[in-house]
Amino acid sequence: MRELMEGLWWIRRPMVNVYLLQTTDGLWLIDAGTPWDGQALLAALQTLGIARGDLRALLLTHGDFDHMGSAAHLREALGTPIWVHTGDAEAVAGRAPIRRHVVGGLTTRLSIALSSRLIHPPFVEPDRTLTDGEMLGDGLHVLHTPGHTDGHVCFFDEKRCLLIGGDVLRTSRQRRYRPPFVLADAEAQRQTLRKLARLKFDRAVFGHGPPILDDADHLLRAELPALEP
Repeated sequence: MRELMEGLWWIRRPMVNVYLLQTTDGLWLIDAGTPWDGQALLAALQTLGIARGDLRALLLTHGDFDHMGSAAHLREALGTPIWVHTGDAEAVAGRAPIRRHVVGGLTTRLSIALSSRLIHPPFVEPDRTLTDGEMLGDGLHVLHTPGHTDGHVCFFDEKRCLLIGGDVLRTSRQRRYRPPFVLADAEAQRQTLRKLARLKFDRAVFGHGPPILDDADHLLRAELPALEP
């Protein structure tokens, strides 16, 4: 676990990134990793002295198995309520599949098709649904950012000039943005990227890839034409 800035911790797992955010309204865990990450996430949180009842909520950026996979485990262990956008709530609860269209190459398509068939995370009933524009307190905004999934959200911390972006984009080691491998709706993704490009944020972190900790908004605007599907 690495503290990227005051009040933001990066919990890096083999397949996905998870984040812990401290605000004056409490501690928020953002995403829950894969179904195999539960114990490692609990151990990471325990290094900060986090115990049952200390987390305000588990905020899911979306319902893919590598982002909600340990949600049920964490709620049971820590008593943490689970919040997700209405568009992905049924998928998280296991009542509906996530609509998707793979846009990567053959290897990516085969990998995602195989994981969709073989991996079935423990589904969980969300405790609350999120809506676009909702303020969670202390300048933390919910942004509905459909495209990757219908109910994908980002979290925008206005005070820190920080975007927590889930799978709306990926990043590379060369400090560049990359499009997601999978989309539910290409037109929605285009509108989402244009929406994000209008925001001001110095720092951006995502579910896959390293953080961008300076000029993140300028970089997005510069790379936008190449990122739109």
